[in-house]
Amino acid sequence: MINSKKLPPLILLALASLASADPTIFTGHGDTFAPPFPSDSIALTVRNDGGTPLQAIFISIPTASPDSGVGMEVTSGGFIAHLNTSKLENYDFPGHYAQRFDGIDPAGTHSHATVLGSTFNSDAFEASIQFDLAPDSPEEHLYYVLRGHIAPDQPITFYNVSATASPQGYFDLNLIFLPSGDISPAPVVQIDLVGSTSPLPEPATLLGGAIALLAATRRIRYHSPRHG
Repeated sequence: MINSKKLPPLILLALASLASADPTIFTGHGDTFAPPFPSDSIALTVRNDGGTPLQAIFISIPTASPDSGVGMEVTSGGFIAHLNTSKLENYDFPGHYAQRFDGIDPAGTHSHATVLGSTFNSDAFEASIQFDLAPDSPEEHLYYVLRGHIAPDQPITFYNVSATASPQGYFDLNLIFLPSGDISPAPVVQIDLVGSTSPLPEPATLLGGAIALLAATRRIRYHSPRHG
């Protein structure tokens, strides 16, 4: 819970501009498991806030380390699509797998994807992607932000996270892990997919901007006269 009364006004302005982006609505659910690869796709319909279909996102696992067992569950019906990876075999290390997000516009053609930015640390990652929609679509672009983190009590960390776009319209989210113990059958990685018809801040820009605003506010506070 964020106590907005304690945040500097400039930080509040930055958060307000982020929240003002026109959200999209995700509908759909399902689960998939692999190998064999690629896994079956789970479909999410993406609509604008007025209910007009904009795109279908098909999520699958295109590849992973040999003999690995990975599963994924998607739950949605609102502004955020929640993705849980349900299994990673203990022997799949150092291992990796990729989740493919395949954007199809309402006419059935692939939308061009561009990775705008990504960042990660040992426990979490964030990536932003832009899709260019067909000329006759109600919107010119769709913007997605993926935010993921290692599930609590799972003894693994991210070694590398990257998002790569394809001219065919999809993008792959590639995850590489390092273990420090036995993996439980509970979800290993939890990912949220947020969509908007308006541009969203890039991960590094959002983090750096918030830090810069906070530092500027502190300088103003410490160097402003106390009286007058």
